[in-house]
Amino acid sequence: MTAVLACFGSAMLACSRMLYALAREGFAPRPLARVHPRRRIPWNAQLLVLGLVAIVPVGLGVWQGSYLAAFGWGGQLLVFLVLLPYIAVNLANLVYHLRWRRDEFSWLINGLVPLVGMAVDGT
Repeated sequence: MTAVLACFGSAMLACSRMLYALAREGFAPRPLARVHPRRRIPWNAQLLVLGLVAIVPVGLGVWQGSYLAAFGWGGQLLVFLVLLPYIAVNLANLVYHLRWRRDEFSWLINGLVPLVGMAVDGT
């Protein structure tokens, strides 16, 4: 239980910091880019993530009929959403080196490894 809480706590902090950075660059709503005047933390982003973490599991449990089913559904969704950036990074590596850095292209590192990575992540 302690490990699960530590994992979710670190994920919540990482998510709020990521939202803060995205908002600072203009890719997320602007209010998420503000920091607390005294504490210097992304307070708005942390409140949003904390609210989602508190509300979404309860809503999923009601929707799925049990909290165990909601946990399974959420876990599958999380794994799927994590695999998308992995596939995108492998594809970007391949395309980048074929398109702009062909002189640095290595068939093993920039060809075979990304293709195997996309195959493994896509299955």
